Amino acid sequence: MEKVANRPAPVKKSQPNALLAMVLSALPLLNSLNMPVLAAVEFQNQSPLGRQLKIPVHAWQDTSVVNKGVIVAVPALIFNGRAYDGIARHLTGQGYTVYSADIRGYGDWLTNSADFGEDRAIHYGMSKDDLTHVLQALRKAYPGKKIFCLGESLGANMALWEASTEPTLMDGVISVGMTNKNRRLMPRAHWAVTIAKGLEHPKRPIDLKPYMKPVLTEKRSVTEAMVNDAETTTAISPTDLIKANITNKNSIKEVEKIPQSMPILMIAGAKDRVQDTKSLHKLMQRIGSNQKQFTILQGKGHLLLEHREVDPAIAEIIDTWLARQEARPQATAAVETGRGEIAEIAP
Repeated sequence: MEKVANRPAPVKKSQPNALLAMVLSALPLLNSLNMPVLAAVEFQNQSPLGRQLKIPVHAWQDTSVVNKGVIVAVPALIFNGRAYDGIARHLTGQGYTVYSADIRGYGDWLTNSADFGEDRAIHYGMSKDDLTHVLQALRKAYPGKKIFCLGESLGANMALWEASTEPTLMDGVISVGMTNKNRRLMPRAHWAVTIAKGLEHPKRPIDLKPYMKPVLTEKRSVTEAMVNDAETTTAISPTDLIKANITNKNSIKEVEKIPQSMPILMIAGAKDRVQDTKSLHKLMQRIGSNQKQFTILQGKGHLLLEHREVDPAIAEIIDTWLARQEARPQATAAVETGRGEIAEIAP
């Protein structure tokens, strides 16, 4: 009798349905494990809001979740709004629509200058006006929704500046790595050449990579990726660097005017080599708000959000703070809760 080789059993037509049933039955278990769910995030490199205001405004939105509010992110000195992509996608998954306008002289102001009046120059004061216009437009576009202003480094200073002058346009501030007092850097051999070039040509951009690499983050690989990215601005003139420093100082001159009811979340790295984290304690005392949280992250450096993967610990701090704001009245209604809280968190 001829032997017949073993063959796989024919697939029954009912198997796909059985497989689907198994997947559906497993969903409650996956939810109970808090496993991440892929968000249907829509990214708009130039949003309708940007076209309306004639400035580069990037936007992230997840239409698969209920909208909780809006977050307006202000970039750090060397980045454009797209650098927030990682944390923006996380926040959209939490129910927030995220917008970020490029600071004038960076990002699309350079690469697509023809769309924005051919003005490639750096203007920090005008960028602050752009932030006001964005917030005003969003107040109209999202009636009844809370709007939070998030910023990192220079962007953090500008967010607090806006809260000092236009508090009714936002419902809270998330300040990350803001600058109150610069750290003193140890002199290096190449400084003399750079200073000489700067004095001779103060409006000519100088290469800042040698100065960025030791200080931007606590991880060399992350810093290398930042400074080597084509969208990172690594050459700035001495004149524009001085203007940035003046902007940082001007931004905190009137923080006492921030309303008592304005929620403020400040996050800084204990190993920040750009600004003096210890000096932020005094700044927090000056801020007029009674709704303050200051979190110092041990083992962390200066840039914590932009152009890097989302740190789960930092995301949890921001998510928890935002959740607390959901039950609060909108637009700076008076609430008294004391002098605020300060926490130090290990990595």
